[in-house]
Amino acid sequence: MSSSSGSTVFIQLALALSLISCRPSDEKLKAEINERLSMIPGISATVKDGKVTLHGTVKDEVAKSAVEDALKEIKGIRSIEDSAVIFKPPVAAEPVPVALNADQQLQKTLDSVYRAGGITTVDAFIKDGTITLEGVAKSKDISKVLRITRQYSTGKIENNIKRVNR
Repeated sequence: MSSSSGSTVFIQLALALSLISCRPSDEKLKAEINERLSMIPGISATVKDGKVTLHGTVKDEVAKSAVEDALKEIKGIRSIEDSAVIFKPPVAAEPVPVALNADQQLQKTLDSVYRAGGITTVDAFIKDGTITLEGVAKSKDISKVLRITRQYSTGKIENNIKRVNR
């Protein structure tokens, strides 16, 4: 081997080593990558031999693009594998309205009408269309309750209201 070919091999070897040594270490790459990714929540990265793998969850495509843009200009990255996913929130089911049965609806109506009419000492209980009135009231208020109750129902009415002389 001549001295010129030996020196050529030596120069090529030295050049190759200098190029390898110019490449930042994985730790330095990871530090720079994490610094840039700190502005993008939900993403982390691993680095091995200059190859970057992204992990985590982003809110949308814009955030995913921002990750790629943040890493584009970092020297020493050999490749990027993007394993990050876009978060898709679960689709909430529409609440099913609770339908009141006829007895419950009548109960609600009578309670409202009694209270609006100033009747606070009488309650109506409805089962299978039969209205049972309970409580205490003056005679004139009992008549008022019965009149109101008949306006809203054609069913049986059991009057258990006790008369008071207040």
